[in-house]
Amino acid sequence: MTDHAAVTKGAVRLGDKSTVAQEGVSSVTIKTSEGYTITLSNVLHVPMINMRFISVSALEIKGSEIIFASRGAKS
Repeated sequence: MTDHAAVTKGAVRLGDKSTVAQEGVSSVTIKTSEGYTITLSNVLHVPMINMRFISVSALEIKGSEIIFASRGAKS
């Protein structure tokens, strides 16, 4: 994570309608297996969740094209 900023208030609502606290917002840089570098901005830091989530609609709004294939999603 880069540019981490503490958040005084915030919660993320999960699928079961429970909420967990968000502790920060930052940018994250990812290098794909194809060698591309992607920077995600406004990434929420939620330490109580042991998984990674990504908003496909947020990526599309930013101009990405997402393709779901049998071996996983591709952008």
